[in-house]
Amino acid sequence: MDWLWFVTVVIGPILLIGAILYATIRYWKRPKGRDAYTDAKTRELRHELEAEDARR
Repeated sequence: MDWLWFVTVVIGPILLIGAILYATIRYWKRPKGRDAYTDAKTRELRHELEAEDARR
């Protein structure tokens, strides 16, 4: 039973902090150009839909 207490009290918070730091660092290092590319594609599709609606 002592090992369960050790895992819960010591290793649990260390793993939790590590997971939070890992996710935060991944978020900071994500490619910024991807959002700009997605926005450009969204604008392009919206323009095509508006042009199609205007033709109807």
